[in-house]
Amino acid sequence: MKKAIIILGIAALIASGQIKAQEVKLIPGQLTLVDYFSTEASHRFAEDAPFSIDSLLSITMSTESFYNSLENKQISYIVADTVSHRKKDGVLRLPIGETYIELEDERGEGGVMYGNFYKGQIPFLNSYLILFTGNEFLYYFLIDKTTGEDSGYRFADYPFISPNKQYGVCIYANPYFSTAEMQIWKIAGDELDLLYSFNFVNWMPTTYTTSLRWIDDNSFVVKAIHPQSFWDEKGYENETGEYIKIEILQQK
Repeated sequence: MKKAIIILGIAALIASGQIKAQEVKLIPGQLTLVDYFSTEASHRFAEDAPFSIDSLLSITMSTESFYNSLENKQISYIVADTVSHRKKDGVLRLPIGETYIELEDERGEGGVMYGNFYKGQIPFLNSYLILFTGNEFLYYFLIDKTTGEDSGYRFADYPFISPNKQYGVCIYANPYFSTAEMQIWKIAGDELDLLYSFNFVNWMPTTYTTSLRWIDDNSFVVKAIHPQSFWDEKGYENETGEYIKIEILQQK
């Protein structure tokens, strides 16, 4: 009920011209509200109103200066040697031992193209990272560098790996539902398990390509924006935004 009142209040201010949609700010107490949550074992949809997942994540406001201070502290476990394997005539060729596998682009119904793009490799997982795009959707997946097999994992967006290599986080701005779709993966050796999936209703990353910076092994900062402000007055992504800190709470 409280959230509905806040949304109606914002809508009334926009309608009256007192504020522009692009000027709506994040509401600190509303950042952990979701309309969907899932684990490998269960899932939950919002029935009447969004619900909080604050027992799983802590989300608080942060600052641009703190975000910038983290830049030189980031550790990347993804080797972005994207020019090493370029497609030719719609075919992506990847070396597997002394041989190769080929991933071919395909044309679907209505002439829609489905394509594979090489985005780098993750040495400690012995895998290639591939972006697959279709008709207004995408996901990332892994190809084992030894066997050439698809790992079966599907990442909602580019995976950011924690400093201790125990978590992978993906955050996608869904412009159709005005939500932030987040996945948190648990990494144990070369095995991954999808720990949580969330749809946040009161914030989104500022752009489709999320800028995420780790603070430590369990927390990170993201540049975010209120869904009402995602588009600017010209219909482009509004890159002004604010900053939020997200902490993965340890479960007993």
